[in-house]
Amino acid sequence: MNTCREYQIIGGALAVTLAETGHGAALTRIEDAAGMPILTGGSRPFFKLKLRNLSDGTDAEYLSDRDFSAFRAETADELTRLYFSAPGGLEGITVILTAQPEENGLRWLTRVENLREDCSLTGVEYPKVWFDTRETTKVFYPRGCGIVWEDIADIEIRRFCKYPTSQASMSYFAVYDGEARRGLYIGYEDREGIYKELRIDKETDEHEGCFSGLLPAEGMGIARNSQQLPGEAVWRLFDGDWFDAAMEYKKFALSAAWMPELDENGIRAVRPAPLWSRDHWWLTTVTEDGAWTDAALEADALIGVPSGAHVYCWHRIPFDNDYPHYFPIRDCVPA
Repeated sequence: MNTCREYQIIGGALAVTLAETGHGAALTRIEDAAGMPILTGGSRPFFKLKLRNLSDGTDAEYLSDRDFSAFRAETADELTRLYFSAPGGLEGITVILTAQPEENGLRWLTRVENLREDCSLTGVEYPKVWFDTRETTKVFYPRGCGIVWEDIADIEIRRFCKYPTSQASMSYFAVYDGEARRGLYIGYEDREGIYKELRIDKETDEHEGCFSGLLPAEGMGIARNSQQLPGEAVWRLFDGDWFDAAMEYKKFALSAAWMPELDENGIRAVRPAPLWSRDHWWLTTVTEDGAWTDAALEADALIGVPSGAHVYCWHRIPFDNDYPHYFPIRDCVPA
């Protein structure tokens, strides 16, 4: 790493450059030694930090490139640590990003130290990835089963999804060149599958886009809630397209705590499921009056605690498909 105002962090063919701004540091370049341009210039925030003032309840956001009173970087044992301190002049709060090189990329750990009695951490982003958009640029976004965008140079994109939910069952992005078939995989490799908010943003008149992943803080509203973000943000170069990026994520997913046991053919192994989960009310679609109530009551008795029943296809109109028929509540609708 250089000792001047510009810092380069290298992991195999991947090189990431940050520059001091006097109020923190900004991401300026992401380069591939194989020649595929990712981010070729500019000055962009590297992350966002969210804090709450406990004395008056106000919330504030701080960006890495303009809101920190102090910044320093150090390298030891192949690890590079970046220290962003005193956001908005608040001494006692520091964001520490640790970059560990791997064969063709970097692994980022994110930690926030909050030593203040009057502030609570409410959220922080993993390191952002900014990327150039050209005619051949394609991006993968993990909404649903995954979306690939192309021809994005002159369009606006603002998409947000919550992981892990039906909105996003995967926690990774990818940007690649459709002609060169070379790209960057960005994976939030958290083996516990903790909740994250995933975004892609691009302005119509700008030729750069951004991937970001924000984690709401543990102990939100509590003072001195220092913490490390779960898992790692992995930036890794790959050859190919969206499918090859998915194979990068698969390497991680097979070791995750939420991955079911698989047999030698990669098929989910058959394991005895608890009795209550095999024949329970949430597997029942209501087709006639009274048919589901006995099952719900039997399930309550079996598991030994009261439970709620989420009723689908109730009454004459499918409840889950026709909410306007039921809200606002009207006297004409039978209970």
